[in-house]
Amino acid sequence: MNIKPSDSSIYLGEPAERNFWMAFLLSLFMPGLGHLYMGKPLRAINVQGFWLLALVIACCCLMLAHVFLLRVVGALVSLWLVLQIWIFLDLYQLTSRGGRTYILKPYNSPLVYGGLFIGLAVAPLWGTTEYLGTMLYGIHRVSAEENFPSLQEGDFILYAKNATGTHPVKRGEVVMVKLRDGSLSPLRVMGGPKDKIRVKSNGRVELNELSLPRQPLGRVQWKRNEAQDRKPPNLIGYLEVHGRSSYEVFMSPDVRLYGESGEELSDDAYFLLADNRTTDRALDSRHLGPFHKESIEGKALYVLYSVEMETGEFLWRRSGLLVD
Repeated sequence: MNIKPSDSSIYLGEPAERNFWMAFLLSLFMPGLGHLYMGKPLRAINVQGFWLLALVIACCCLMLAHVFLLRVVGALVSLWLVLQIWIFLDLYQLTSRGGRTYILKPYNSPLVYGGLFIGLAVAPLWGTTEYLGTMLYGIHRVSAEENFPSLQEGDFILYAKNATGTHPVKRGEVVMVKLRDGSLSPLRVMGGPKDKIRVKSNGRVELNELSLPRQPLGRVQWKRNEAQDRKPPNLIGYLEVHGRSSYEVFMSPDVRLYGESGEELSDDAYFLLADNRTTDRALDSRHLGPFHKESIEGKALYVLYSVEMETGEFLWRRSGLLVD
């Protein structure tokens, strides 16, 4: 004769106390993990899905719109904080309403939590960072020899790669170009394919037989290079306008440096100049001729961060400056 066991003899699982702060700590590591700990797997899936969707949207913004990376990171941090506040309140209500006694399920194991954390948090973030760093964006450290009034030694420039592909360069933009020695340097696009360009002896640029507008700013002093035993040269500053871009350029007040020969660019050539247009500074198209589009590595976006080279001090005031 079979004896049917009573309900009291059915083993439902081992009961355990659920700690609210442990649940919230798990959610800090990975949104949704705290709800899984509290026995709410469906809600955990929804929370984690929402967070992964936010990461996907952020990546799409970077790829399609070239939104500044720090803004995307800031938006994600803000969203993460709002999500954590909601998780805190929701977990507190679950604890208050349902009590802390909980029947353990097979997934209530540190190994399962650790695997989910690695698979759904660490791996996607690591993969996204690697993809952005190798395929979409690069970082270049400014050296003392580079020639932009808005840049200084120790600046780390964030630039978008493949500027001549999905995002063609435009006149007036600053691009990262590969020089003959293989090094990168920021230079400004003065002319593109089929343009006629000439740099006059007074430093003024003519594009398609029209001079670029510029306004004198008075005398300026170039940044001193401690490695050289001489005073920095006195220069004349101008505000030059090129399309939608306006930027400072430096000229020598005493020496007429440039020839008057014009040049018509080919279908895949760009004429690039430094903003400090003296002879003893950066190599650009005045010295090397037009640059082929394949030598343009990307478009300069922002000073990601800056470090004082002598002291190692982090310069917060320069972080996020636009390279324009």
